[in-house]
Amino acid sequence: MSVTKKELLAVASDVKESEPMACRTTFRIGAEAGFFVTAKNAGELKSLLGLIRSKNEKYFILGAGSNVLFAARRYDGVIVSLDGDFRKISRDGNTVTAGAAVRLAILEAFAVKEGLSGLEPLSGIPGAVGASVAGNAGTRFGSIEDTMESVTILDGALAEKNLPKNSVTFSYRNSSLTGHIVLEASFALKPDRPPEILKRINSFMARRSATQPHLPSAGSVFKNPPSGDPAGKLIEACGLKGYKIGGAAISSEHANFIVNTGAAAAEDVLALMRLASEKVEKNFGVKLEPEIKVVI
Repeated sequence: MSVTKKELLAVASDVKESEPMACRTTFRIGAEAGFFVTAKNAGELKSLLGLIRSKNEKYFILGAGSNVLFAARRYDGVIVSLDGDFRKISRDGNTVTAGAAVRLAILEAFAVKEGLSGLEPLSGIPGAVGASVAGNAGTRFGSIEDTMESVTILDGALAEKNLPKNSVTFSYRNSSLTGHIVLEASFALKPDRPPEILKRINSFMARRSATQPHLPSAGSVFKNPPSGDPAGKLIEACGLKGYKIGGAAISSEHANFIVNTGAAAAEDVLALMRLASEKVEKNFGVKLEPEIKVVI
């Protein structure tokens, strides 16, 4: 690596070397990071990314680690984590603004406390605001775009920009924000009684819990095809439910989840992804697109 710990410490106060990433992803599978650096505000993040880019060092910004698989046993680059200001939440009227590092569950709990409704369909999604907005996270009950009002980003030139919703293009599990860095987002919500909001949250959570596995995973592995059966149904129809390679298995509860049964390695997960993709394409002529981000 061309960047040094001393150089990183000059722009960020929290720098760890050879940091294991397994405990920082919901898959509980992870590479050892060359450097793990925490940025605590937008200024620190800009300085950090400016340094990393000047050294032509590869980097990855890690949110809640809920939709990520590190493909190698070591990531020879800089993993950037957001903290400090990026965990702030505030209310202005019926609009709630949350930093990129705020977990969706924390954002939802804040909204309930404030008597604001609209985020309930996101219940149970383990991600943070930044990646969730950029990837238009959602469930079959709704997506984050439904309530997002505006978003503040760092563009490719590391300039801060505030974008209203109508200047962002959202699609299924994707948006035009891909390639930019979300700093914070604002959500337009509606007043409601907290007990009523909680009742809807509990209903969504009960349905989610009844159909999804409870072993470590990264959520849905593949995006649902734009038409026809969902990915899980196609994989199940190939007879792959419960199929295991090494310590990873295609969930017997939901075939679009790959779970870590206790000692899974990244290569086990990747092998199952290839197998499922090949079988579905061969049997149904459908090319599955990964939903989880594979970091090389």
